[in-house]
Amino acid sequence: MLAMFAIFAGWFLFDWKVGYPKKNLIYAVQRSFEQAGQEFTALNAQDGGGLTPSRWEEYAGKQEVKLPEGPGLLPPGTRRPMPWPEVLKDYGRLKDEGWSKLWIEYSGERRWPSAAPEHPADSSNGIAKGSRELREQLVMGSVCGVLALGAAFLLLRTMRRTIEADGEALIAQDRRRIPFSALDRLDKRKWKTKGLAFAYYDDAGTARKVRIDGLTYGGFKKESDEPAERLMERIESHFSGELIDYVEAGEDSAVDEATGDA
Repeated sequence: MLAMFAIFAGWFLFDWKVGYPKKNLIYAVQRSFEQAGQEFTALNAQDGGGLTPSRWEEYAGKQEVKLPEGPGLLPPGTRRPMPWPEVLKDYGRLKDEGWSKLWIEYSGERRWPSAAPEHPADSSNGIAKGSRELREQLVMGSVCGVLALGAAFLLLRTMRRTIEADGEALIAQDRRRIPFSALDRLDKRKWKTKGLAFAYYDDAGTARKVRIDGLTYGGFKKESDEPAERLMERIESHFSGELIDYVEAGEDSAVDEATGDA
């Protein structure tokens, strides 16, 4: 759980701080390539097919990439205003190769995906759709971060806790030493299914219980010699009180036959 929540927290926070802003930048720059292709065609038609390299270079040099507005929507250090990339000022290449081929080359040099996002995560859709998306990443990342901290706390606390049994007493998680003679009831009904048992004892006239969690304290791995089972065997070998447990069907039939009960 600690690993899962930590990974999710990192994932969401990375998208909030790096992933979405980078997608916004890629979207905006790709749109400038598409815009350059459209305006190149429009200016050339306006000039009757006689658009000159100098005129295009002068026009393209005045254009800017339309960046989304709002805090956190672009990677830190993004230049504002951002002029069109230099390759879009190249009349010959734009005319011969087209904007899409130039974009593939440009994005490849920067290790960007050639398929730009379909829409920006910005505030251009009325109620700040992109800002809401970014806020969702931050909220989800924060929630997962809190859950990861909680899991880490429980893990550290559990790792430091032990439960033991020697020849005379059960030593509880809080290091209380409970003599076997003080145990008056042992509830094992959940031991086989969930690895849980409860030992009840009298503490100066006050009834108390100890939770024995076999999965937490030792476990049932055969390669480790089943520490939880060995702990329970030691407790039972010194226990003389009331034992509460489920009786197996075979054991129940044997009892019936021995007693002659119907």
